[in-house]
Amino acid sequence: MERPALPIVDAVVKVGGGVLADVGAFDGVLATLADAAGSCRLLVVPGGGPFADAVRAVDRQIGLSDTAAHWMAIAAMDQYAEVIAQRLVQSSLVDDPGEIGTAIGRGGVAVLRPSRWLRDADPLPHSWDVTSDSIAAWIAGQLGARQLILIKPPGVDRPARAVDAYFAHALPTADEIGFASEIDAFGLNFCHGLGLGLHERPLVSRLNSLKEPIELKVGMVFAVETYCPASDGYSAARIEEEVILTPAGPKVISLYPAQELPIANPY
Repeated sequence: MERPALPIVDAVVKVGGGVLADVGAFDGVLATLADAAGSCRLLVVPGGGPFADAVRAVDRQIGLSDTAAHWMAIAAMDQYAEVIAQRLVQSSLVDDPGEIGTAIGRGGVAVLRPSRWLRDADPLPHSWDVTSDSIAAWIAGQLGARQLILIKPPGVDRPARAVDAYFAHALPTADEIGFASEIDAFGLNFCHGLGLGLHERPLVSRLNSLKEPIELKVGMVFAVETYCPASDGYSAARIEEEVILTPAGPKVISLYPAQELPIANPY
């Protein structure tokens, strides 16, 4: 499948299987998605949850082949998709990319049963290193989604455990999204901390965050920026938003629109 010239979806949202352990939290996530669908085109990719755990248990008991375990775990995602669609208001089950636009066009959320698409494309290694995290990343890249959101249950104690081992490899490469290198892609969208200095750690970008993830905490302040380079090779127009992380989520604190915009010298 070639990436669409215009994105089919605004965001791919992976709903982790662990969220199902708390029914109240699970229904809260689905209610938030239903509300968001009014202004955002969403595709839900299910995790594996207890259905994939059953596959893992059988694998431990009798020793499945990597390929058998892979496809059984993906079939488990189909089962979780059925659960999500049964409880998510105005949602539609879809099985391949051609059905996604139609489902969203009806005014709801598309929920993917991924096994048919993945069997046709077979894009990822057959290994427990590849979970629904990597599958969601691959799907987001194929659809040209603007955002990939992974919803996890509470209790992920270290950022390195937040995604599977293959995740960074499943994301689109710089050249696949139109850049010559990762350095070029880095300059277009990254953020850095603000505090006593203008540029402070942590630094969040596709260039370093997949190898060195950090945990975002309430009270952190970031400058989220992009730029338009000048022809001289080093000057640029940079556009930044200042964002603070609050208990209710990120809050933009930039004073924009503004009557005056500061112009800095090249550095």
